[in-house]
Amino acid sequence: HEVETAVRLGLGVVFCVLNDQELALIKLKQEKHSYHAVGTDFSGADYAAIGRAMGAEGARVESLADLRAALADALRRGGPTVLDIRINPAEYRRQM
Repeated sequence: HEVETAVRLGLGVVFCVLNDQELALIKLKQEKHSYHAVGTDFSGADYAAIGRAMGAEGARVESLADLRAALADALRRGGPTVLDIRINPAEYRRQM
């Protein structure tokens, strides 16, 4: 796994996980074809905690201001960091 490798080698990598708590694009395609959305919800996944469990730093990001601060902190720290960036899946519907 990439996070474990970055921790083991002490790499200054920032992993940005765009977390919409679901597989939103797959869900949209299922609904577009009049299928029931199946297996697309991931509520409760905390990727920052998973990163910390693997020895990296981790932070949950809720806004653009939070992202700027979390990214600056991660780059300043220099070790591996997992940013769990929460995004709104409704934006996919608006854009598609």
